[in-house]
Amino acid sequence: MRTQLIHCSYHKCLTRYFKQVFGALRKSGALPGGYYHFRSFKSQFESESRHYRVSSINNHTLDMNSYHEARVTRFIRDPRDLLVSGYFYHLRAPEAWCNIVDPTDSDLEVVNGTVPVGLTRGLSYSQYLSGLSLKEGLLAEIEFRRKHFESMASWPGDNERLQTFRYEDIINNEARIFDQIFRFQGLPWATRQLGIVYARYFASRRFKSRNTHIRDPRAGQWAAVLPGDVKTLFNRQYRELLLKLDYSTA
Repeated sequence: MRTQLIHCSYHKCLTRYFKQVFGALRKSGALPGGYYHFRSFKSQFESESRHYRVSSINNHTLDMNSYHEARVTRFIRDPRDLLVSGYFYHLRAPEAWCNIVDPTDSDLEVVNGTVPVGLTRGLSYSQYLSGLSLKEGLLAEIEFRRKHFESMASWPGDNERLQTFRYEDIINNEARIFDQIFRFQGLPWATRQLGIVYARYFASRRFKSRNTHIRDPRAGQWAAVLPGDVKTLFNRQYRELLLKLDYSTA
């Protein structure tokens, strides 16, 4: 029986890129057993992920004891950059759920989001953000991403079956990092080599892209975007998370 391979990440943390690389491997026939991304639908992931050689899910903590033979990779990113990237992304309403009028938490299950308390009736999340100042919009995004940040904080410590990769280390080093991922997963040499080709190809396409999915891939942009009082509030509210992930609380 082949080892189950699982990837966990967060909204605006290279999800699309990971899907492109592994989707291409699946289509090429180099990944017997296939690949499927479950978005943030945890119950579906729990019931169906074992049917795939590689599966991925966003915005949830994985119970490593429930997957005691799986090898798990995880992408993390400075939570403040997730906040900034998510805010500008949702402002453009690029996904269907962003345009649901009067959304409920059930409507936002696809991204494991939380409806901000102040969201006015008759508006979608994107419309709501459009009517707010930058500061107000970022505060709303903090509410929206509450479950994401809580899940980031609740992951277990060191585990030999879990490898974590930081967004800041992946950007501009995609081929090297994906080679590490493939080796950790125990994929055959030929599959690894093809995967590195795909990792380079989709990385170059990402930086040349003019579509609305990617606004700014640079790390550390939160320092220039977050108003001082929002920065202070976030650093205070999520201080333990920043320390756990080894990001500066300054």
